[in-house]
Amino acid sequence: MIDKIKKIVIWFWLNIEKFVLVVMIGILGYRVYVIAFPPPPPAEETYSPPRKEVPEELKSPLPPPIPPGSVPGTYSSLWRENPFWYYAGEPSVGKGEQVISEKDLGVTLLNIRQVGDRWRAQLRTRSTTKWYDEGEEFEQFILEQINPEEKTVVIYSEQYGRRFTLQMRR
Repeated sequence: MIDKIKKIVIWFWLNIEKFVLVVMIGILGYRVYVIAFPPPPPAEETYSPPRKEVPEELKSPLPPPIPPGSVPGTYSSLWRENPFWYYAGEPSVGKGEQVISEKDLGVTLLNIRQVGDRWRAQLRTRSTTKWYDEGEEFEQFILEQINPEEKTVVIYSEQYGRRFTLQMRR
């Protein structure tokens, strides 16, 4: 019995190339058959031509207008003060406290008024006189805070990198 199995395995091993050749010819024959007699194409969906009028079921009322957004905040602190540097908020070493007057800044507080539910400040710079809201940027300054009780405003100067409090002249 072992001799018969051994002979079958040896015969199979010696003829394996012929078996591979028969399988490859079978695959090649199938591919040629598919090319010669292709299957029918799938059924295509037919579409109707466009109509000149929109059907009633597709008509809908216009969407409501977009509500006005709030005024975005000031993001200049992202480039004004480096958040990844340990000494970003501290003054440089060796610089003494400089005394800077309104005349050096070139900004004068003229008036403070309430418009609606917000306060506005009239500021005169070297080039113009305008009304500004809190958080508004102008020239090289940012109006950060308006205090109507004390008649003062706090502005940030990008030139000096500091905040200054301006008081209205009486």
